[in-house]
Amino acid sequence: MAPGQEFDLSVPVKTTPEEIMRGVDSYLECWDGSDWSPRYMLQVGHGSSDAKPMAIIAGDNIRPLLGLGGPGPETLVLPDKIPPGWYRIRKQVHVGTAQQTLTAVFEVKASVLHVFYTPAGDPLPATPRAVPRQVAADSVGPRTALEELLKGPTDQERSAGYFSWFSRQTAGMLNSFTLTADGRAIVDFKDFSAIIPNASTSAGMAQLYRELGHTLAQFPEISEIQYRFDGSCPKFYEWLQSECQVIPAARYRTAP
Repeated sequence: MAPGQEFDLSVPVKTTPEEIMRGVDSYLECWDGSDWSPRYMLQVGHGSSDAKPMAIIAGDNIRPLLGLGGPGPETLVLPDKIPPGWYRIRKQVHVGTAQQTLTAVFEVKASVLHVFYTPAGDPLPATPRAVPRQVAADSVGPRTALEELLKGPTDQERSAGYFSWFSRQTAGMLNSFTLTADGRAIVDFKDFSAIIPNASTSAGMAQLYRELGHTLAQFPEISEIQYRFDGSCPKFYEWLQSECQVIPAARYRTAP
């Protein structure tokens, strides 16, 4: 199974019809090396004809909220973003007076993409270098690469000599990523200008462009790039004291 996938969980029924409680008491658990740890509660869509199944982050008090009568199957959905690892879906059902636990174990496989950060000690603007990041195999793509870039270098990467304008403060600040039919990547950020104000200097701006550009240019389907703040191209480039523009991705696929 893959992140974001909908699937049917079948509840077995004996030869004679029996009432089975089914509903939101289905849990996605991750193997932490010694035990299964609850991560999400998988909720069945209910209440209207267009209700969708949901995955809800499991808190400290995990409990069933609702039971639906009748046999399965019931449609559940996996979270859009789950890291690589081994997972199981655990569900308790009641058949008459007996309780039965259903489990399904699966693996989310890992793959590698690259983000580009600046090597410390090189004069700015420097050519950023590829830094590998492990992500779920089914999520490899430009959007995931941008989300990883915005997290900034990890402690281990900083110890290895990388730095960036991006950090934990900019994590999660991608509003959307759109790739048009003709290869234009439209990257819309939340306004992070107050978090990294020095990027508006000439050297800082060049470094920002390079880290973003090299990270996106690794994907051959991208031919050009436009950046925005909260849907506005002029707002992004006003921060960098420039005008709204489209940047050729080829600029970051050749040696400087």
